Amino acid sequence: MNSNPIPESNSPSPEEKSSIESRVHSMDLRINRLENPEHGRFEIIQKRTSFLALLIGILLSGISLFDIFWSQPRNELFRDMEEFNKSVNAVSNLRQNMIQIQYQSNNPQMLMAMNSMVSSAFYTMVYLYA
Repeated sequence: MNSNPIPESNSPSPEEKSSIESRVHSMDLRINRLENPEHGRFEIIQKRTSFLALLIGILLSGISLFDIFWSQPRNELFRDMEEFNKSVNAVSNLRQNMIQIQYQSNNPQMLMAMNSMVSSAFYTMVYLYA
């Protein structure tokens, strides 16, 4: 009996070699992609829009601060001036009416009451707007 086994070769076949090479090449490509990512259009657009959103936020904050510290106080000042002018006009109309009644009336008690009414209205206005 001839028991000579056929010696098995430890070297891989050419098909196995190409399979291993393709796997190694594929792993190299994956590692290169992870280490050096390519910036696609989506990433570039995302970076630009985030920068644009930041600029818009800063601009809107500036406009809001301008409105709070400049526009609103000016509007309030004009509104207060208008109210003051209306009050002054009302008191001057009272005074003018009192002078007309003084010339037309001879009742001293009514004249004293009107003088005190106009004076108190004037002092109240001065106290409120001082």
